[in-house]
Amino acid sequence: MQKIKFKSLFKDIRFWIFLFFIIRLVGITNAPLEAGHNWRQAFTNMVARNYYDNGLHFLYPEIDMAGENSGIVASEFPFFNFLIYLLSKVFGYAHWYGRLINLVVSSFGIFYFFKLIKGVVNSKIAFNATIILLVSIWFAFSRKSMPDTFSVSLVIIGLYFGSNYMKQNNVWGLFLFFLFSTLGMLCKIPALSLFSVVAIVPFLKSIQVQRRLLVSIVALLAVSIVLIWYYYWVPFLLRTYKFQLFFPKGIIEGMKEIMPHIAEALKKFYFDSINSYIAFACFLIGIYFFLKTKEFWLKTTIALVSAVFLIFIFKTGAVFPFHSYYIIPFTPVMALIVGYF
Repeated sequence: MQKIKFKSLFKDIRFWIFLFFIIRLVGITNAPLEAGHNWRQAFTNMVARNYYDNGLHFLYPEIDMAGENSGIVASEFPFFNFLIYLLSKVFGYAHWYGRLINLVVSSFGIFYFFKLIKGVVNSKIAFNATIILLVSIWFAFSRKSMPDTFSVSLVIIGLYFGSNYMKQNNVWGLFLFFLFSTLGMLCKIPALSLFSVVAIVPFLKSIQVQRRLLVSIVALLAVSIVLIWYYYWVPFLLRTYKFQLFFPKGIIEGMKEIMPHIAEALKKFYFDSINSYIAFACFLIGIYFFLKTKEFWLKTTIALVSAVFLIFIFKTGAVFPFHSYYIIPFTPVMALIVGYF
């Protein structure tokens, strides 16, 4: 009986998510002194600490490294920084709150990734894919004070509730779909590549027309809010306060920048994403098994996400080959394909 209980425990994805959560609590309060990402984590904390020290000027995120400028920066939507601020108001400021917040949200994101894949495909592939996601690049970055896994997790949670609404006509699910998806894309716009799956919703004839229509309208509203932030408010902050965080390129310009560094760019896929050459070999074989399935809409979805993510790669230009965490929005797709193997 005891063996049966242990076997059931090991087959429960919640056990593995909790185990990996506990493992990543070790050293969670250490200073962010990594060579590769200490600056990006410090940037997150600067905005949160300035909220704490100078007041919650939410729409005007401020940093301490702008030289003679005011310090107000044209950056991502500061929801992640706001959560750090809220903890600081209760417990006093500490640099590691962002790590803990990201770890909690990313753990829930992985759980809802499992539930989403289970509902779309089956529990076996969902379990396999979730284990791969746990040990992928998410293992490290889900405990950093950076909004990358945080933002993608929010979008995954939103997509789950959107799917749940279409199946069960749960209006509360429609609201959560809007809330989590919008916040996720606002926190880091490349998370929009995963959200692009919603583009197939109008064509799903198995879903009632009214539900498809509502999901599509809500999705357009969410994307509109994201576009207002990144294409109206961010340019306004840049024009007014003269400090820029990211430097988007035109697609052709970005392609030209990436070509001399194509080896580094490809490495993001064949190693950095799922952290293993063996896992990447499983991904390649998994493509074969995935293509053999008769799941037309899932294949369409993966193709759509891949195309949108490719556009984001080109828009980042030479930045993509030299920043491992830029692959994070695509890692759930790779984990799903490995799950088929």
